[in-house]
Amino acid sequence: MLKSEEFIATTYDLAIAKPASQLQDIMQPKYDSVFICFGAFHIMFRYLSAVGCLIDGSGAAHILMESGALSKCSVNAFISGKHYNQARRMHVLLATALRIKHMELYLQLQEENEGYVHFVETLKNLQASPSPEKMKNLEMTGEYKAFMASYEVFCDATRSGKHGVNAQFWRHYIDMVDMYMLFSRAVRTNDVDLFIFMLGEMIGISLLQIARIIHVICACIISDS
Repeated sequence: MLKSEEFIATTYDLAIAKPASQLQDIMQPKYDSVFICFGAFHIMFRYLSAVGCLIDGSGAAHILMESGALSKCSVNAFISGKHYNQARRMHVLLATALRIKHMELYLQLQEENEGYVHFVETLKNLQASPSPEKMKNLEMTGEYKAFMASYEVFCDATRSGKHGVNAQFWRHYIDMVDMYMLFSRAVRTNDVDLFIFMLGEMIGISLLQIARIIHVICACIISDS
């Protein structure tokens, strides 16, 4: 732990986290500055399972199969999240593809705007000759900040359904995958504040999965009666 840091986070699976927490209690206050993260892997595993449940039947699996990224025999493992590494790769891949299509739609609507046309040319030049320094310099320009602010307004419009229900659904899916990526980042970098914040955000998605399961059970009970 660095001298400038007041707390440090460490991640254990549940079987290790329990005795570590007990040891922390016994040896107070020596390890009071240590924040023990319980089973982050299992949290991410269950979260991907919840995300898979929400997109089940949406056609996402068929898109991945047709592109050659996912085999037919792996569909159930992807949707259920049982194959964690595969589910992680597929969700990130699908969300990235959808994000690109969303950006392309935004750019199409901005074709007549001369300022954005010039900015797109700047991005193409950066793509042809990329470097961290050039990207950093671009991010400091007012043109870049205005572009990103305008695109965020476009994203909010998509989230609210102004561009159609289908676009709204997949924009929320992209946001869910972004939540997973931020939580994974918090675990890898021991960022306690981000870990706690994203944990609260992810719980909401898990509750949606529970609500969907309850809805299906109730529907089955009503149909049987």
